[in-house]
Amino acid sequence: MTSAIVESPVPLLTPSPAPTSAYRNLAELIDRTAEGYATQHAFTAVLPNGMFGNLTFAQLLHAADQFAVYLRDGLGLAVGDRVALQLPNSLAYPVCAFGVLKAGCVLVNTNPLYTAPEMIHQYRDSARARW
Repeated sequence: MTSAIVESPVPLLTPSPAPTSAYRNLAELIDRTAEGYATQHAFTAVLPNGMFGNLTFAQLLHAADQFAVYLRDGLGLAVGDRVALQLPNSLAYPVCAFGVLKAGCVLVNTNPLYTAPEMIHQYRDSARARW
């Protein structure tokens, strides 16, 4: 049996430079978006029993700012520190996630359904990562 090199009919993709952003970081993106849509609903949570709640962009920004201050001033976290969040789908999640980003920390999402070995692996892996 002979082997032959077959040229792919699909052309190779040439990577292009990433587009530049109008924002310096994710915190600035969150702030500008919240300011532009302050009175509109940012998130809605609906429970199986029919109860629901909404957060406007202004409410989200205010609560995320408070959480960011707590992380930096209350807990003494620094820019680049990792913060693991293990929350269900709820209105608390975007508040905490955006607060982590606004504090300059690195968000480590953790699934509430992870087993203990999966969580240990994720935490060790996030501690090794350096951006």
